[in-house]
Amino acid sequence: MIQCCAECGKPFKTYPCWVKRGTKFCSRECAYRSDIRGDKISQSKRMGGNLGWMERNPKYHGIHSWIKRHYPKPLFCSHCNQIKVLDLHNYSGKYTKDLDDWGWLCRSCHMKVDGRDTRRLTNGTYASKS
Repeated sequence: MIQCCAECGKPFKTYPCWVKRGTKFCSRECAYRSDIRGDKISQSKRMGGNLGWMERNPKYHGIHSWIKRHYPKPLFCSHCNQIKVLDLHNYSGKYTKDLDDWGWLCRSCHMKVDGRDTRRLTNGTYASKS
């Protein structure tokens, strides 16, 4: 199958599966020079440097992975100062990029701060939050 390059206009050989994927350029050089690709890159830089990061509405796992990269895990729980397995905890529940709103807590302190420890029933399940 022959297709014309979206950047330089030269015809190049391609395959139907590549066309389905959206191949528009004859080479990487044309792809890097193109305004089509450049728009995506500039949009990415405006939105925190990553096409997957949505500045206005970040997802749960996206914000957690960003915080884990920018807020290193200490050796001790910030609540009880013991060496245990640590979980990332958000104090306000708003899930922003403010590092002061996050902390590394051990699992037992994390449950106490969240209020999950007081809702535990005798059979090991949790009562609904009211």
